[in-house]
Order: sequence, then C-alpha cells, then structure tokens
Amino acid sequence: MKISKKIINETKDYILVGTFSLIIDFLVYYLLSFHLSPSISKKVSFLTGTTWSYFMNKKITFKSEGKLIPQLGLFILVYILSFSINFISHDFLIKYINNYVPFLVSTFLSIFINYIGQKFIVFKKK
Repeated sequence: MKISKKIINETKDYILVGTFSLIIDFLVYYLLSFHLSPSISKKVSFLTGTTWSYFMNKKITFKSEGKLIPQLGLFILVYILSFSINFISHDFLIKYINNYVPFLVSTFLSIFINYIGQKFIVFKKK
C-alpha cells in the first residue's frame, strides 16, 4: 500500500502544529500551576493550545478555505469532546500519579481525537 505524498505532508504539518500546540499547552500549564490548581491549570492550558491549533491547522495542515463560522462550530464540537476527555482523564490520573504523566496521557488522547475530528469532520474536503 502506497501512502500519497499529500497524506505524508499533511501528517508532517499536523505533527509540527501539534508540537507547537503541546509546547504552548505545557508552558501555560506549568506557569499557571504555580498559582492555580492542576485541574484549572490544565483546562486553561488546553483552551490556549486549542485556539492556536485551530488557526494553524486550518491554514497550514488542512489548507482549508472553508467558511470560518461552520468550521469553527464543528471544531468547537470536536474540541468539547476532546476537552472533556482531556480533563476527565487528567483529573482521574492526577489522583494516582503525582508528576507530568497525567498531563501527557490526557494530551495524547486529545491529539488522537482532534486529528480524527479535524480530518474527517471539520476540514474534510467535499
């Protein structure tokens, strides 16, 4: 099975955007955790990384020229699901693991959900 160049480039772009989103997410989480609970810090950091991710994935990864409002609505629905799984898994794991493992696990669950949702729902080609 041969993978198309488009899929390879799209995956590379998604990983690049995702890496920067993760860095933004982690930095906000880290900085807020000095002043706020881990749970609140994770929620705010997730939303910050998500906002950046939307605009970069729309422009760079999926090169979407679709209308902002319908795509943004679908994006918000995908991210509500992702956000819910992110903070539920984080808050569950933080009870048992006292380091950055809960952050990493919840983040990678979100990455998977977000990619599938963006590729096949939000920015799908018609």
